[in-house]
Amino acid sequence: MARHLDRHGELLTLKLGEEAAAAVREARDYQLLNLADLFVDEGYDELAETLVRQRTSIDQGTWGVNWLKEHALRRGDQEEALTLAERLFWDRPTLDGYRELEALARPLDRWDELRKTLIARLDEEQRHVLLIEIYLRAGEVDQALGRLQEMNAASAHGPLSIYGW
Repeated sequence: MARHLDRHGELLTLKLGEEAAAAVREARDYQLLNLADLFVDEGYDELAETLVRQRTSIDQGTWGVNWLKEHALRRGDQEEALTLAERLFWDRPTLDGYRELEALARPLDRWDELRKTLIARLDEEQRHVLLIEIYLRAGEVDQALGRLQEMNAASAHGPLSIYGW
């Protein structure tokens, strides 16, 4: 792999970006992110993004989306970072992902609208535990307790804790 990275690093140094890009397309996923960083370091930001976007759309992996989100943040593109963070959130909804969305949406003055959308979809998908965590984090204890009661009422096996035990 070091030889592979050296070869691409040489090509970049010689400013042969397109030739290097063709060779990078053959790289494994884990190599691509390192190579994309090399492209960025050498001033080929758009090419790096294009390569990662192409590979991400093929495999639908989150590794590329995460790289693109971090790259958007480095560029100061909050809108793009928010869009990508939301895509990552729906791939695997977690409280950390929710917090990240809040941190990205607040400066854009989009948090209130996004929060409503997130809550509605989480409710529709019956992600009760995550909703309880969200409500508790926001100090909305009544909503959290209401959600727990709904879970208990829906359970055919008796009362549940928020962890399903």
